[in-house]
Amino acid sequence: MPAAALDAVIPALTQELKALQQVSEALIAEHKALVDVDPGDLEQAILHKNQLLTELANLRHARETLTGTGSLVQFLDDNAAGATGVDEARALIEQLRSLGKACQQQNQSNGRLIAGLKENTEGALSVLRAGEAGVTLYGQDGDRSSDLGSRILGTA
Repeated sequence: MPAAALDAVIPALTQELKALQQVSEALIAEHKALVDVDPGDLEQAILHKNQLLTELANLRHARETLTGTGSLVQFLDDNAAGATGVDEARALIEQLRSLGKACQQQNQSNGRLIAGLKENTEGALSVLRAGEAGVTLYGQDGDRSSDLGSRILGTA
């Protein structure tokens, strides 16, 4: 491997790692906004996360144009004979893998939280909808009634 090629790959990996660290922080902010049920913070967190993911994808694409392959380990194995900096590159690759896996787990956790919140919201909406089967409504005197002057509370 020409030293120049490895010299370009290491900074690219470093930039990618920094971007992935920012994605991790954005996922944590997204989780907090979900737990706090703060729509404004959630919207901002999602927008920020999406911007960071776009930046990360661009950095990865730029790095892949340097290596000519998607497999960094294979690139190093094929081109690393006696090159300095290979150990540093391998360490960066391992950090990227580890952090990438952590980000994936955090994103899945956020997805499960979103699914739970959606289920709770749908349950609440089904209770509010008049005429739903199995919903019992009570009048001001505590009497059960099938017609309590139902009105539409709002539309989504």
